[in-house]
Amino acid sequence: MVVYDAVTGESTAHRVASRLGLSPNGLAWAGDTLWFDYSVIAEVSSDGGSVSANGGGTFTWTFTGTRPAAGEPRLAAGTERIMLSSSGVAPSGFTVGGLDVRVVTRDR
Repeated sequence: MVVYDAVTGESTAHRVASRLGLSPNGLAWAGDTLWFDYSVIAEVSSDGGSVSANGGGTFTWTFTGTRPAAGEPRLAAGTERIMLSSSGVAPSGFTVGGLDVRVVTRDR
């Protein structure tokens, strides 16, 4: 995961160990906090048509200006995950959910 500041040209990276890569599930900004979700790819089918992934989770990464405020991203509490199929824009934040939707407006 890399956050790029288009004003200063600086990048801040969070590296994840993975032999086959990551499967990104979604990301969104709420204020100064980046929320992102990924799984670690464990296996790819021989025809490349399907992927088996596990681990990862939904993480928060808080920034002060263009620099991380707390260093590395933190695993978000709870079992909710940000997924591309269910995220959306909401006043002062973004929505997360599938069958039941909640609005995230701060980093906790």
